[in-house]
Amino acid sequence: MAFRKYLELPIAGGSLRGSEHRLVADSAYLHRITLPRRKSQVCGCSPDALRPAAPPRPAQSCSEGTQAAPAVYDGPESSGRRQRRLSRFAMGKIALQLKATLENVTNLRPVGEDFRWYLKMKCGNCGEISEKWQYIRLMDNVALKGGRGSASMVQKCKLCSRENSIEILSSTIKPYNAEDNEKFKTIVEFECRGLEPVDFQPQAGFAAEGVESGTVFSDINLQEKDWTDYDEKAQESVGVYEVTHQFVKS
Repeated sequence: MAFRKYLELPIAGGSLRGSEHRLVADSAYLHRITLPRRKSQVCGCSPDALRPAAPPRPAQSCSEGTQAAPAVYDGPESSGRRQRRLSRFAMGKIALQLKATLENVTNLRPVGEDFRWYLKMKCGNCGEISEKWQYIRLMDNVALKGGRGSASMVQKCKLCSRENSIEILSSTIKPYNAEDNEKFKTIVEFECRGLEPVDFQPQAGFAAEGVESGTVFSDINLQEKDWTDYDEKAQESVGVYEVTHQFVKS
């Protein structure tokens, strides 16, 4: 037969009664203990820590809430699939566009495979930008590590030590003609694998032709963004002025 009895517990210096220090016995086992606040301060325990643990919550059914869709395992990723996935982020084509004012000349173009494209590069991994001008040429062909092809330039970033590369796409080199006057036109594209051109400095190595006479003007230097000459055959001045550029993703 269950019995319930309140006991008086002796402590040093006296005794405590009632709710402050109560022991409830129920059918020969302890049912609940409520300790005095000053006792918990002595032992360093929090009263909340001595309360019975709350029962576990029942699992939520589908009708009570929306369950997240389970992850679908699509099998191990093949090396070819991984390479294609990474190539979407590591590779890209960037076009260099030129705009200028042409006076009595057309077919402004870079000449030869040794033409130097002076660029400033940015590392696609850490964002470091080169302080000095660097040039790349069609005639340069540097092998990539692991037999992954070649590029016009292969460079290890000084900041993050990542190996990056950039390649001139020879089929994309186009002249700047009289009908393109004062409009942006793509004159070359680069395939970038971690190296991104952010600035361009035209220098020597350009050529052009007289619109009426066909006179060839070679070794045009556009470093000052302006060039002038005189066409003896057509008896008129010729020039290239206000040269500017921009990069666009193609």
